[in-house]
Amino acid sequence: MRALLFLGALFYAMVAVCQTHSSLSDALTTYSTNNDTRFSFDADLLDQIKDPAIGSLSEDSLIQFIQKEYPLAIQKIESNYYIITLYESTYEINLKDSSSQESIIPDISSILVNGKAIPSKVRNGKLIFDYKPDSKDLVTIYSPGYKNQLITFEYLINHKRLEVLMEPTVIELSTVIIQDFITEGIDLNPSNQSININVKSLPLLPGETDGDLFASLSALPGISTPDNRAGNLYIRGSSTDQSYVMLDNIPIYSRGHYFGTISPYNPKIIDNVEVHRNGFHPRMGGRVGGAIEIQTDGGTNNDVSGGIGANTLFAMGYLRTPIFNQKAGLSLGVRRSFPTSFVSPKLEAITKMVYAGSALVDVNTGEVISDVDVIFEDYQASLNIPMRPKDDLYISTIYTRSKIAYEIIQNNNPTIPEQTTNSNLGISAKWEHQFHDHLKSSTELSMSSYDLQFRANEAINEISNTVRGTYSINTILDMALTEELKLTTNNKNELDFGLEYRQQNVADKYKGASTGNNPDYLRSSDQIATTVSPFVSFSMNQWEKWFLQLGSRLNYYNLINDLSFAPRLFVNWNVSNSFTLKGTTGLYYQYLSQIKGLEFSSGGFDNEVWVLADHVYSEPISGSQSMLGFTWSKKQWVVDLETYYKTANNVTYYTANRLTDNESFVQNDHQIQGFDLFIKKKINESIDAWIGYSYSDFKVFLDTAVYDSKYSQPHSGNIGLSYHQSNFKLSTGWRIASGLNGDSPELAYKRKNFYNGNSTAQDPFIGLDLRYPAVHFWDISASYQIPKTEDRKWSSTIGISLINVYNKENLTDEVVRAGIDASSPIFVDREAIGFAPNIMITLEW
Repeated sequence: MRALLFLGALFYAMVAVCQTHSSLSDALTTYSTNNDTRFSFDADLLDQIKDPAIGSLSEDSLIQFIQKEYPLAIQKIESNYYIITLYESTYEINLKDSSSQESIIPDISSILVNGKAIPSKVRNGKLIFDYKPDSKDLVTIYSPGYKNQLITFEYLINHKRLEVLMEPTVIELSTVIIQDFITEGIDLNPSNQSININVKSLPLLPGETDGDLFASLSALPGISTPDNRAGNLYIRGSSTDQSYVMLDNIPIYSRGHYFGTISPYNPKIIDNVEVHRNGFHPRMGGRVGGAIEIQTDGGTNNDVSGGIGANTLFAMGYLRTPIFNQKAGLSLGVRRSFPTSFVSPKLEAITKMVYAGSALVDVNTGEVISDVDVIFEDYQASLNIPMRPKDDLYISTIYTRSKIAYEIIQNNNPTIPEQTTNSNLGISAKWEHQFHDHLKSSTELSMSSYDLQFRANEAINEISNTVRGTYSINTILDMALTEELKLTTNNKNELDFGLEYRQQNVADKYKGASTGNNPDYLRSSDQIATTVSPFVSFSMNQWEKWFLQLGSRLNYYNLINDLSFAPRLFVNWNVSNSFTLKGTTGLYYQYLSQIKGLEFSSGGFDNEVWVLADHVYSEPISGSQSMLGFTWSKKQWVVDLETYYKTANNVTYYTANRLTDNESFVQNDHQIQGFDLFIKKKINESIDAWIGYSYSDFKVFLDTAVYDSKYSQPHSGNIGLSYHQSNFKLSTGWRIASGLNGDSPELAYKRKNFYNGNSTAQDPFIGLDLRYPAVHFWDISASYQIPKTEDRKWSSTIGISLINVYNKENLTDEVVRAGIDASSPIFVDREAIGFAPNIMITLEW
């Protein structure tokens, strides 16, 4: 009897509780019964929204209440008939310490959706972010010093203003991320010593308005552009060909549009960029410098979104959409330059910089005297297919193409047409399989096809040794298959091991103009090389204060039967929650590189050719890298210092130039040492300020002599400030660097060869600077966004950027004037980009 009474009382209590916690679905059904109003909605969704305080609200008040309190949009179809759907809403989170109940400063906290940070900001001590709830997403809050806190889908659809208790934890070094290292969207990961750029949350940087990746990368400590072209990125002295650039594991050989002045990547479908300045994981090889890993976003399997836009250089568009009945996500991006009849002030400034010192520029005025037709385009697509609960397939592709054409105008002589085309086609596929919680496999296929063609005079229409004119054609077909297994132990240690098989077909055809009565120089090669590389890496995460990653890569290169062993070590000691010591050392090898100094045009622009190491034209480059430094991050301050030492041996130079009748291939060694210091202060919720200084000593060992590299810039620094308030953003920065070295190995060879053939001639080198003057720029960017609202389903952004605001004439170097007799050379100035304004307008939905 007592049992029955107990069960009856329990049943009554349960009924009472259920009646008290009615759902929004029930409330709307009741409301519709009592009023002449109909609603269409997902009952399963609204059943999860509890205790709606609807009461006896009027129809208009009811709609306002629901849209204010919940992430729901209500669309009126007809009189008294509405449809209710999930809608992207603004969330406000108050973070508290679960132990002390004190508020947590949210400045370095972030919202992670499926492990990736989404844009957020701080207002009135609370974390603000826009998000449309999805039951398939895993949403967590990250805050240094606390365990990641899960926010359930049910909690998100019931509350737009949240209070979240964070549980303190002992910070393990492998999870420490220095958020907003430079500014919002640029983070420092001390454990693998990389810098991560979250492109979607990246604010304006000085001098750019459209998220240009080159501008973002050149803002990082230790990365420079010595010739002042955005795409010619030198990572701590390593030239562009010595650093690995990959888009979704596709090797990218093109430096960018218009000889590396414009990024070939559409930032609207780029998700993340990981930059390695101090070496990289053993799974990557083939380079002795740094590495830049670019990852696309893979689309969405939820809603369709997209946008269009234009600036003074190109028009662009992108689309993200679910496909296959929302079982996969697709991203598409396209950009193209305007018709050649339109030349903007920024394009004109770029052209003047690119062709300075060439026959296209008047030697007296420095103005371009011929029309230059510039056409470029790039297309990107990525497809993300969750195949089964434990399998994912990711496919990505990119195609970039540039074409530059002009005519050389000579007095009393026929004009000479010249053109350069540059294309890079790539595709990759990655299949991941989760065997169980501790074992995961990754299988990747990639292909990259690169084609660079310079043609002059009659060679534009026909490639032949007998036609009048010069040409240089360089092609690469790079195919790779990689299998990797990752084993995670119970104490969080990780063991990675795998095998990479890579085949590279590299060809070039070259015809160089002769000097005097000598015959034209002809060269051609077509080679195929295979590299097989097993690799292993062990990461120790089990210690409270220490992180250690020890790995190695073994390379077998069949073209010259070369075997190389490349061990690598990364160590971090977390001295305290705010102070980390870090160090790394390792060996690296490179079998495909660019020959330096190969001249094939009257232009003064990029003309380096990729070749395989074959013991004839090129040798394998062996390199080493070591770094020691620290990172201190506390409250609103970040201080990062890294000292480094690196070498690159057997770098190939081609000695032919306009002052000599002979040519040869020679090898030299590079030795680079220096340090990068970076200090950042978050002044308040809206303003970040930073200052950076780098010192570098770049030596070239050539013919038993030691020179400072032409691209050695001992001192460089920058000061920057970014401001964001509501929908307005502003960024400004001033940068300064030592001028390039005039007394370089290139000049030494020119002088040597000139004197050998012209012993009685007047010395043309007397007036050249030993080091060119320092260069400095002041850049500004600003943008304003018209935000998306519940009534307005689109947003628009208008931005403006100004490069070299005060139009400083920055001398890059002095070069031999093209088209001038070699017996009496004339040296002319090549200057960096002048004042270059740009405007960007986007419309997104």
